Amino acid sequence: MGITSVQNSDSELNIYPNPSDGKFIIQAADQINEQAISIYNYLGEQVWRSHVRGNYDLRGLPDGVYIIRLGEGKDTRSGKIIIWE
Repeated sequence: MGITSVQNSDSELNIYPNPSDGKFIIQAADQINEQAISIYNYLGEQVWRSHVRGNYDLRGLPDGVYIIRLGEGKDTRSGKIIIWE
């Protein structure tokens, strides 16, 4: 028995597979081409940042729950990813 999926609070942000081995995809209802994507650990430390979109490979991060922030300012959306190798 274990976690089979994690629902993100913002339905406009889809992160899958979740949980993940560190490779995952982020999809948004609108274009995310030029928006900043930041990933934080549960201590609030930023562990990764980029402006790329699509597939992500963060297999170097330790197992755990991470917060993903997409965008900046008022247009920020967030979700969670569980990395478990």
